[in-house]
Amino acid sequence: MTRPVTSPHAIEACLRGSEPAEALSTTDREHLVRRCCEAGWTDAEIAARTGMTTYTTARIRTRLGLPAGCGCAEHDDTETPPDALAATGRRRLRRPTGTRGG
Repeated sequence: MTRPVTSPHAIEACLRGSEPAEALSTTDREHLVRRCCEAGWTDAEIAARTGMTTYTTARIRTRLGLPAGCGCAEHDDTETPPDALAATGRRRLRRPTGTRGG
């Protein structure tokens, strides 16, 4: 069972790059990583945007049982795949510029 988000505004700020992930609770970091992974981001892309290390990102992703993001060419370089968050009604996430999965 997934724990509820405790600070959705802080998660959004982290995704914008205006707050580091360390400002989030453990639960909110899990939601952040899940959201980015579901959008197809790689650990490196998540780390670059949120200020987490790739090790921390991978550790959280593994704990959640999520596969690594593909970062493949079928995804736009600057935005998440259009269908990744459509079902949730969330805004599209901007990928960090100058990154490509690998």
